[in-house]
Amino acid sequence: MQLTIMVRLRNVSAYRGVTPSEGQGLKIGNTPLYSLEAIKEIAKKPNAVFLWTEKSQQHVADMNLDTDGVANLIQTIKDSEYRDSEWCENGKGCIAGCDSYGFIRREYCEAAQKMLDFDYYFKLGINKTNSVILIASCHPS
Repeated sequence: MQLTIMVRLRNVSAYRGVTPSEGQGLKIGNTPLYSLEAIKEIAKKPNAVFLWTEKSQQHVADMNLDTDGVANLIQTIKDSEYRDSEWCENGKGCIAGCDSYGFIRREYCEAAQKMLDFDYYFKLGINKTNSVILIASCHPS
């Protein structure tokens, strides 16, 4: 006899597509789920950026950033830097539809004492109430 356990993941994002637990794969598509303008507007508000996964928390700490620094980086993202959309899981039974962006920013590097290009990769979504940006991934690419 074989035992099958079904795990139902709870969607916490504003995106309402078919979830992986309902038969959809992790990839959602090749067009953004959310308006980048809406993401930027939400990110401008105090405490509106939430590091939703443990990995995002660790990566942001490794980059010596905080949520304000992440919010500032979000403001620099361009529509042309969109990559794709996919379901992301936070490891605690919740999923969110997220858009991914890859972008390069020229910044001063203290260790090298000069300007360098930094390559970033973000996966982010908007919560159900359209009030918080969920950061599923945020790290150097």
